[in-house]
Amino acid sequence: MIERKIKPGRAVFTVVGLARVYKPGPVVITKAEFAEAVKFEPQIYEIIDQFLDGKREGAPLPKYDHDEIEEIIEREINPDDADENLAQFRNHPEGEEFAAVAGAAREYLRTQIPRRLRTLPAFGRKPEPPKPSTAERLIFRRHVATVEKPLWALKNLLAGTLVRDHLDALEVVWPDVLEVARLAAENGIADRVDKNPDWAMPRRIARQLAVLKGEPIAPPDFVRDLQAQFAKEQQIASESQRNAGPPPKDEKLETIVQRVADGRR
Repeated sequence: MIERKIKPGRAVFTVVGLARVYKPGPVVITKAEFAEAVKFEPQIYEIIDQFLDGKREGAPLPKYDHDEIEEIIEREINPDDADENLAQFRNHPEGEEFAAVAGAAREYLRTQIPRRLRTLPAFGRKPEPPKPSTAERLIFRRHVATVEKPLWALKNLLAGTLVRDHLDALEVVWPDVLEVARLAAENGIADRVDKNPDWAMPRRIARQLAVLKGEPIAPPDFVRDLQAQFAKEQQIASESQRNAGPPPKDEKLETIVQRVADGRR
């Protein structure tokens, strides 16, 4: 049984999104939406397994039309109404979790609004607000998709298109998703090497794994060193097994995966 690391109130945000936050009046989250949120964390493990197995799959952007993106930009330039909506989630554990991730998402999106749209005119004048260009909407749409649908960001691993922009948003809004994804990758690698010491990781996967781990590039001989370290650990383990037994799985993970990925010997 996998211990859940992502709180249910946070997972609900991936189901209802910003539209529910902006909607005037009481925000009601249904049992069906909670049931959908329960599936969120297991899907991270599924994506990472597919990634390590070499599955290739496109990661098209979730559908947002230009009016939706423009509305989000306008609301985050003048966020008072949505702030009031979030206040109703206070003083309830799952509500607090939901409000925390929604607030973090909105704060991050505000930093991504083009500067020319955020700059106030001199002397307090209030002219007609400028409209975002098509290019600005398209770029902003990627940020919205990452904070609302972090599974979409992770699916970029399958397409080979996970980049620093995705990680910047996830680190601010979804650090727990990154933690789960990185842990799933470490465990997945260890399991595969344990079953087959000759298991080879393609460079495409190693490069994307480096991005997921926040490293600038993949270690040049990652797979070869991983296999060499595993063979060495197996030899040490077999020699000491009679006295101490096999090493715990998390200790093995650190020695095989982390030490190699960090370039330590």
